[in-house]
Amino acid sequence: MKSRNQSLDVLRGIAIFLVLGVHMNAFPFWKQIGWSGVDLFFVLSGFLISGLLFAEYRATGNIDVRRFILRRGLKIWPSFYVFLFVIGTMLCFARTMWWKSFLWTSAFLLNYVTSPIPSTPHLWSLAVEEHFYVFLPLLLIFLLRWRGSFNLIPRIFAVVGAVCLLLRLLTPLPVHDSFTATHLRIDSLFAGVFLGYLFHLESKRFFRLARWKPLPLVGFALLLPLLFFSHQSFVMQTLGLTSIYAGYGCLLAWVVMKETNPTLKGIAYIGRHSYSIYLWHLPIALMCVGKTPMSFFAAICLSVVFGIVAAKMIEIPVIKIRDRLLPPVTSPIASVQGKENAGEMLVGGLCADPGRRQ
Repeated sequence: MKSRNQSLDVLRGIAIFLVLGVHMNAFPFWKQIGWSGVDLFFVLSGFLISGLLFAEYRATGNIDVRRFILRRGLKIWPSFYVFLFVIGTMLCFARTMWWKSFLWTSAFLLNYVTSPIPSTPHLWSLAVEEHFYVFLPLLLIFLLRWRGSFNLIPRIFAVVGAVCLLLRLLTPLPVHDSFTATHLRIDSLFAGVFLGYLFHLESKRFFRLARWKPLPLVGFALLLPLLFFSHQSFVMQTLGLTSIYAGYGCLLAWVVMKETNPTLKGIAYIGRHSYSIYLWHLPIALMCVGKTPMSFFAAICLSVVFGIVAAKMIEIPVIKIRDRLLPPVTSPIASVQGKENAGEMLVGGLCADPGRRQ
């Protein structure tokens, strides 16, 4: 089973289209809700990255932190530093350079500083994820050595969620224009870790959750604050962020086991290239000056096309080399029967070739 999970690619596609609507004002409603695409990416990342680590544990009984970080780096770093090189070169030609900001950005610390470089503010979310990539495997190794299992993950998620919410409540607005610090946003990623734990290690519980009929309604209800509160409001920056990641978590659990739908191949294809599209969309949006629908859709189309081309030129070739040098650890597909064990079968499918997904 080496095919991708289309449902997750569709969610990626939805996330990137949400984000693409943020940086232009042609459609106020799109701008109102679009910023939450980053939170959907966070929940997805937590789910998928924890899944890679849980799969390695299932296959080998251990987690190789250095190998994991190197594989992550070869996925993230080449495209990231090519992007910074291009932006830096353009600024040099413009005789404008902010070396200090570039140093912070290249070290994945942009979420703790304000960058004056117009084309890079969106990189704060990559900084949060990079910190998560280091923290999560170390946490799992600690749990293995201390408890011999990961059964504390649900409690850890509850603590992380409560602490992040408390810190947001205690942090005065504005902070870096919005809450971008890792210690204020990592709860979104841990929501995905919690789902990943259920999916890989408590699959029957996950399956019962996924087939709970009201689940999508609960998910959409939790997303309702997007319609009534500004991103910069105190409500949204505190309880709102918790509600948003909980809503997206419900929707992820609901869709992850859905059958492949041929009508969604287009958005799934875009979702597969969402990382490179996300990297390049802001400078392209800035070049498409204007607030008209035409300039808006031109920015979206150019971002998608340019991002896919960049992925095929940089990201995908490097991943192929990475997978030859550091083959992905696979998890054996459980031999199961019956509908209640469908989660175990899907676990095998998701882990059969994790390198293609992350």
